[in-house]
Amino acid sequence: MQPIRLAIVGCGAIVENNHLPALRTCPEWQLACLVDANQERVQGLARDYGCQGLTDITKIPAEIEVVLVAVPNHLHGSLVQHFLQNDCHVLCEKPMTITSQEGGKLLALSGVRRRLLVVGHQLRFLPSVQLLRKMLRSGDLGNIQHIDLAMGWASQWQSVTNFYEDHALAGGGVMLDLGCHLLDLAFYLFGDLNRDDRASALDES
Repeated sequence: MQPIRLAIVGCGAIVENNHLPALRTCPEWQLACLVDANQERVQGLARDYGCQGLTDITKIPAEIEVVLVAVPNHLHGSLVQHFLQNDCHVLCEKPMTITSQEGGKLLALSGVRRRLLVVGHQLRFLPSVQLLRKMLRSGDLGNIQHIDLAMGWASQWQSVTNFYEDHALAGGGVMLDLGCHLLDLAFYLFGDLNRDDRASALDES
């Protein structure tokens, strides 16, 4: 089976520190190219990882099958739309968009183009979360009446572009940044929170 050909758009801290090292351990993926507006940065990372370095998304080779979108939040929507329209599957860093209206349009487009659109909510795959989900589905924890989710720690994350400090680029504050993880976990663990039949919701999730 041929490796899946991947392009990464955006070469910030999350890509350099997380995605690229992880790809070294995944032989089923072929990193074909990196794209970033900073030519010096993208060329340096491309040399380190033995792939093509680009500054223009229109130069991405046509044979690319999947694109990882890892740019500042305000650019997510337009780039995801571009790649779906060019028949690529897309993995987008959270949040998928900064408005629900734009998100709905992208979900509809992914259906029309018959391409996967996935958002990077990695907390779902933590062993503790998987165990909790298993216990909830088995009924071991009984009938859940109330949930209270929280997260937080002293910030140790330094964005290369520092876009988090610019509302126009980030699209929101802590709710959009960390809160979307908690909302995702709530729906992942408990199903449709608007329904009275929690067990049914879990069975269908």
